[in-house]
Amino acid sequence: YNVRFIFALSNSTSTADAVKNLNLWIYYPNVTEWHDQLMWHAVPPEPQDYEACEDSVFPCEKRVTLISGMDSDGVVEFELIPGPRFMNTTWKYVFSANHSAIDWLDDLVATKLVLNNETFGDDGLRAAGKLSIDVPIMLAAAKEVTFAVLTWRDEAGRLVPYPIQGYTVKYAIRNLDAGIVAAEGSGVTDAKGEVTVPSGTEPTKVFWVGMTIRYRVEPPAYTSDYAADFWKKWLEGKAVELVDKSGEYTAPPVAPKMTHAYFPDESPTAYAITEIDTKFVPTEDGKYRCEGLCVLDARSKPFLVMVNYTAVTVQVKDFNGRPIEGALVLLVDKATGKIAAWHYTAGTEWTAKPVDYVALKDTHRLVLMDEDRSFGGEGVTGVMNVSIGPVKYDTNNDDEVDVDLSHRGYVGGELITYIVRAFYLPAQEKADEEVMKPVWPYLWDKAQEVYNSERDGVEWKLLLPRALPNGDLYIPTDVAPTGSLVKEHADVRAAIFDAKLRFGYEGKTLTADIAKDLKITIKAKEIDFEAEFSGKDTVSLLKLPRGTYTVEAVWKGETVARKTFDLSTVNVGTVTMDVDLSLTDVVFEVVDLAERPLAITAEKVTVENGPYAAISVKDNKVTVVAMVKHLTYTVSVSYSGYDKETAATYVGIPEGLKTLKLPVGDVVITVVDLDGKPIGGALVKLAGAEKKTDSQGTAIFQMVPLEDAAGMPITYDVTVSREVTVPASITTSRSTTSFTILYGLGTINVVVKGAAGQVLSGATVELYREGALYKTGVTDEKGVVVFADLPAGTYTVKVAWKNYQDEKSATLTEDDIKARRPVTVEFSLPPFTEIAGVPLDFGTFVALIVGIILLVIVLAIIISEYVRWRGRRLGIYPPPPPKK
Repeated sequence: YNVRFIFALSNSTSTADAVKNLNLWIYYPNVTEWHDQLMWHAVPPEPQDYEACEDSVFPCEKRVTLISGMDSDGVVEFELIPGPRFMNTTWKYVFSANHSAIDWLDDLVATKLVLNNETFGDDGLRAAGKLSIDVPIMLAAAKEVTFAVLTWRDEAGRLVPYPIQGYTVKYAIRNLDAGIVAAEGSGVTDAKGEVTVPSGTEPTKVFWVGMTIRYRVEPPAYTSDYAADFWKKWLEGKAVELVDKSGEYTAPPVAPKMTHAYFPDESPTAYAITEIDTKFVPTEDGKYRCEGLCVLDARSKPFLVMVNYTAVTVQVKDFNGRPIEGALVLLVDKATGKIAAWHYTAGTEWTAKPVDYVALKDTHRLVLMDEDRSFGGEGVTGVMNVSIGPVKYDTNNDDEVDVDLSHRGYVGGELITYIVRAFYLPAQEKADEEVMKPVWPYLWDKAQEVYNSERDGVEWKLLLPRALPNGDLYIPTDVAPTGSLVKEHADVRAAIFDAKLRFGYEGKTLTADIAKDLKITIKAKEIDFEAEFSGKDTVSLLKLPRGTYTVEAVWKGETVARKTFDLSTVNVGTVTMDVDLSLTDVVFEVVDLAERPLAITAEKVTVENGPYAAISVKDNKVTVVAMVKHLTYTVSVSYSGYDKETAATYVGIPEGLKTLKLPVGDVVITVVDLDGKPIGGALVKLAGAEKKTDSQGTAIFQMVPLEDAAGMPITYDVTVSREVTVPASITTSRSTTSFTILYGLGTINVVVKGAAGQVLSGATVELYREGALYKTGVTDEKGVVVFADLPAGTYTVKVAWKNYQDEKSATLTEDDIKARRPVTVEFSLPPFTEIAGVPLDFGTFVALIVGIILLVIVLAIIISEYVRWRGRRLGIYPPPPPKK
């Protein structure tokens, strides 16, 4: 054959997988020499003792050596060399390799896994075939190291692995003694839970048998942050309706690290270690199973490192059996008190594809199955991955086992138990919503612990999940720690309750008219909870944690109830409470001063300084619905009668309002003559009402308003008619209800004179009574006008004479009338005299006289001067005065 030998990883025929710069040996037995030395009858010595031929028990003369030295690319070619099938000898070709740096292996060829490298060729013995062939020589190394990070769960007795995505695998592949680090770094698991590290092709970068793989797995950073965006997206993706209060979140003093999500331990210096090697493990059928670096279909499989977790879930339900979504569940390691894992609860189920474990074992490749499996559901946590199986690990970077937990997860070894704790914080997203929603993120300083298995568990106190798949799958209850639930899933009943509040007063339910103005606030200070409702007489609050809640009811702006209810110790699903509002219906009677019923209408009732629902009136009974008991109200009732209106007011709390007495009573009018004798049969009119006096001269008017709304007396106009009509007025009050009216008339004489005492006739005189014109008259030649038949009273007298006016007040008393004594009113107007029909007052008259005198003097002087002037013109001179 023309042969190309490729010293490669995974028995590959690709030159890209050839390892460079190795020392290579290829030789085969010298058959001719064997024949000449008649050695066919003897068992030949071991041909591969890793010695130079001159030092080997398989000496140089008995070998045909093709190569013995360093090769730069790991690929060597030869022309027309015999195929091993045609040598017909016991020993075939011998292939060997080494390198000075890889000093822990005598031979770098995978001698444990003999493939076709010793018996290359095709077809049967001496049969013609293809001339040029590639012969891979598989080296004792892994082409790839694959980390498979899986979580396991028991599905009806069958253990099924699922990939864990997003976890970080930190690794180093090295030989510490040789000082070689073939690979070091980290990778994040993909959707199949896989991190694959490829080998190099330089000798010190190849993953040789005997190298140590150091590795640890860490969960993502969000697993140590309650408020990471990942959790919100996860919850919303699981149909959880949240109330986002991330603005109120503060990180706890110690980060909530999921200690059991780390492998092999939370300590950053802890690394699990394994060695690249091939092991053959006997099986029950008498065969052997290859573990580690193994082959499939003439190719080596990736070296597989499996990191196994157990999938733990918890379902949280409230005391009414309803799933609680958005709660936080903690698994606390009983032994250390540390948080092992935590997760929020979902609002719906989801699906995931499992890993095909048969394919994984056969090929060391991660393949997801096509079938989706259901996970979770309402109130069920996401999968909490915990590492609780057997493990060994190094803590000081010397590739030696420092911590051996080989028996962890086994009966008789170390069984991990968890305290299950659940926390919940509700909020009302919108007013009037009765179903509370979970707050996100978990506010550690406010959320209530609604379940603690050690405290609240009845059938079990601790959760004991099995270490799947490597631990004991059957843990009898009699060997499990006392009070343990041997299971990977737990259902818990959390201390979350419903509250139903019914509002009423005085044993009555609220009508719609009252309820529409009711505003209800429920608060719990310790958890910063507040819910609001309006317009309801019954309120339900669903899914409340333990605590003390304060209910405050405000009706029309007034606080009418403040009450607390305590859910700290209840053990029933729904707590019902009646809240009695500080309201009352008030019924009171309206009466007059004699306590006789006064019929009124609802429009006559006013209620101030406090709310109420309605006012109704039947006869004299007033009902005010829903008054606030502790408020001081002003309740007023008005009453109209006799064209007047009165009112009474009650100021005080509703409880004191029983009867409201108005200033209304009977008015008694007695009519007498000038001699004081009663006048019977007289018609008395009072504000339109008419009564005739009886034999005693008395007329009674019933239910007359006596005082106005301000408590001031009321004045009524009264007329008494028989032969003539006599007007009068009365002023009533609570204490003044009886009146005597004199049926008699008097006279007022009006005298009008001038300033000189002269009589002014023809003056117009007007007589006013209570602001209204009562009578008019004109003075006679004596300057007098007489007004007769006047009732007692005060009058205003106004006079006018030409352009002069004046007015005075005159009072005609009953005494005047009884004495038949007229009242005289005299007026003295300014006119002093009258000349040519023009009135003149004294000043004007004097001025006129003075004016006339001055005029006469002036005329005399003018005439005298004129005479003198005329005489001089005519030559006439007066005689000279006589001489003395």
